[in-house]
Amino acid sequence: MSPSADSAIKVERLPQSRSKYTIEVEAVERQTAEQLALLKLSQNISVEGFRPGKAPEEMIRQKVPADKLLEQTVRELVPVVMKRILDKHEVKPILPPSIEIASHDPLALAITFVEKPEVKLKGIDKMKIEKEDHKVEDKDVQRVIDQFLNDEVVKTPVDREARNEDTVIADFIGKDADGKEIPGTKANDYTIEIGSKKLIPGFEEGMVGMKKGDTREVNVTFPENYHAEHLKGKPATFTITAKEVQEVKRPELTEELVTKKLGTKKTPAEFKEEMKRSLIEQERQMITNRREGKLFDEIRNRTTVDLAPELVEFELRGMIEALEHNLEHRGLTLEQWLSTTGKKGEDVRKEMEEDAKKRLTLRFGLEKLIEEKNITATDEETQKAVDEEMVGLTDSERKEAGPQFQKGSDGWRSAEWRVKVEKVVDMYLR
Repeated sequence: MSPSADSAIKVERLPQSRSKYTIEVEAVERQTAEQLALLKLSQNISVEGFRPGKAPEEMIRQKVPADKLLEQTVRELVPVVMKRILDKHEVKPILPPSIEIASHDPLALAITFVEKPEVKLKGIDKMKIEKEDHKVEDKDVQRVIDQFLNDEVVKTPVDREARNEDTVIADFIGKDADGKEIPGTKANDYTIEIGSKKLIPGFEEGMVGMKKGDTREVNVTFPENYHAEHLKGKPATFTITAKEVQEVKRPELTEELVTKKLGTKKTPAEFKEEMKRSLIEQERQMITNRREGKLFDEIRNRTTVDLAPELVEFELRGMIEALEHNLEHRGLTLEQWLSTTGKKGEDVRKEMEEDAKKRLTLRFGLEKLIEEKNITATDEETQKAVDEEMVGLTDSERKEAGPQFQKGSDGWRSAEWRVKVEKVVDMYLR
């Protein structure tokens, strides 16, 4: 695009909501800035016979490398130049600007701003997220009860054939159709619960009737959804040796047992009802999270926005810093994490860059939707969100965090944003 001139400021409109302002610095301004730069640099320079910062300007100049002096001079000029641009032009940057030297003599600075990009939403009113029913069956409740009673289960070795619901301690090894051992299918002293359906279909069933010391070959087929890609749908033969058969006796759910384990008196019926309510709430939360994810995917897919590379890079840096901070809490460096996961730094960066673009697109899409639907957050609603943020903090922690959540602060704006997003979710998922 062709540049336009405004006195000493040259303006160039760039793609992706960027604008470049090139401004020539007057000689007097440069001289003043250089003197300030020399004064600051002199604090760390020793000149024989003078205290730090007290040597003559000419002597300091001889000690300071030209590139360092220019760098500090530009730092002194930036606030003045920025004010001049912002006073004359309606610039609303959403990122810190990038600054470069456009010319050394005369000195000219080029400052590139990134402003909020144009955002378009397509077919947002046609968006619909299907409802899902909360399904909790008796078998789900029984599974939780079985887990609750696990510590009370008694396993007794028996000298008889293995039956359904018995436990068998066994060694086994799997081989493919050519008789070659399949890596990862060999185990010793492995505990197998017959009828649990935790292993490959046919494996547990094939052990019924085995006694201690028996060896048997069981033919199975790996499921099509098996986690190992190379084994999906493939036949295999397992050689199994039973080392011990155990009869499993599960206790009955009694009021005495429930009270002993919980420390609170409850009847079996009350306990079952409590477990059912808990499972229903877990299921409801899972469905809500799943539907929210679908909603955000829909909004992102219906959002068109041309993201400036500087914006993506800024978001990416934040994500990398968050990852490093999380790893630090786990006692790992980024390099150690990459080594343990077998990932390459450039691959991780590429994946995270795509995620950064998705996050930005969704954020701008939500902002546009909130604007179009005129969704607001009252001070009372925002304060409630702030209070929820501080739940669990001690009085001293709450007092320390208080200024970060005062009205107009970043914490307040973040809480206000959450309230608005929750209203979007309610609007489409209710």
